[in-house]
Amino acid sequence: NESEGTGVSGTYDLINHNHAHLEDLKSIPIEWIEEAKKNLNIAYGHTSHGSQLTSGMANLDAFMGGNDIYIYGPNGAGNGTILEFYDFNGGFGGALTTTSASDLGNPNDDAWATATEEYLDHPNNPGTNVIMWSWCNIGGHNITKYLTHMEYLISAYSAGGSKGRDLMSEVKFVFMTGHVDGAGINGTNNLQNELIRDHCSLYNRILFDFADIESYDPDDNYFLDKNVSDSCSFTGGNWALEWIVGKTEMTSTS
Repeated sequence: NESEGTGVSGTYDLINHNHAHLEDLKSIPIEWIEEAKKNLNIAYGHTSHGSQLTSGMANLDAFMGGNDIYIYGPNGAGNGTILEFYDFNGGFGGALTTTSASDLGNPNDDAWATATEEYLDHPNNPGTNVIMWSWCNIGGHNITKYLTHMEYLISAYSAGGSKGRDLMSEVKFVFMTGHVDGAGINGTNNLQNELIRDHCSLYNRILFDFADIESYDPDDNYFLDKNVSDSCSFTGGNWALEWIVGKTEMTSTS
């Protein structure tokens, strides 16, 4: 479930804290989920922090009632029963790549792009049409290079691009911000993230705003201006520990 975000020049496809509530998950029509399982073939490259997405996905079906609606895995059936999702926690592409790449900055700022191209061009590629990569720590990395690599890949694998794809075989690329680090609004990580947000707004790209999700509690209270870190600690406390006080743990919606 995504919406249009607003930025420096207009709107773009944005996933952020506005989509991170239980009611948001419940509001997604089953038909949309079934279409995603029929049509999407996703490869995701990440290491530690990026594992938060897949850790949540692994428990989502049971939490939402255990009806196999949210199940995923490699070698999906392509008939709407399983979301075809290749989870590369380090070593993106497996046997389909010769370039070692673990996340957007490991081992360097270029390897992930090379590995992506090798993976998509390999004759045994399983038909991947969505590519996602996450950061470990975005601080110190070359964001201009990241954006340039992403734009090359988008151009090459879009319909009519240099890789010879058409509308049925083109690949979508998901941008991602890096996690919060306790340095606040004027910290390096947030300034790096702002470059990515502005770029996605300017060129109407797809953005999973990891840092924005971490900047709010479930009641939409904002903590980036209080130097929130990836442990949910902020200047004055820890929003996660404070939020659960007086609440009953919910293990399932059923």
